[in-house]
Amino acid sequence: MSDKSDLSEVKKFDRSKLKKTNTEEKNTLPSQETIQQEKECVQRHKMGISFLHQISTLLKYLSLGLVL
Repeated sequence: MSDKSDLSEVKKFDRSKLKKTNTEEKNTLPSQETIQQEKECVQRHKMGISFLHQISTLLKYLSLGLVL
């Protein structure tokens, strides 16, 4: 195999035989509003997890009699 590609078939290619196609954007980017809503949702989730961890730790200490 050589380092140079065989471009002979590419040179023979007739672009006029291609059909015209219309592309339609299907994967649009989210709006700034959607991004902000998702950030807020993630922040609320993190706060909820933190709160549950704190409650779990407090209950563990209470069960051990370490919290008055």
